[in-house]
Amino acid sequence: MIELFANVSKKVKDETKFWVEIAMLNPDPQEGAKEILAYQKTLKTEEEKNFVDFYFNMRMLEEKGLNESNSN
Repeated sequence: MIELFANVSKKVKDETKFWVEIAMLNPDPQEGAKEILAYQKTLKTEEEKNFVDFYFNMRMLEEKGLNESNSN
């Protein structure tokens, strides 16, 4: 299996997971997005920033899938 974002440190991956989860708990989606963007601006490389986008999109898809399966 090929690891995506192999050059992104575990620290950045863990921080990204934390900030995305915090943002998803925010009742105002725009405020949540601002939190993620503020975190993303602190990162140094494009690969780290791309990881944030990737992880956020993955979580959104997971949430959508959970919501769809719960509504059936």
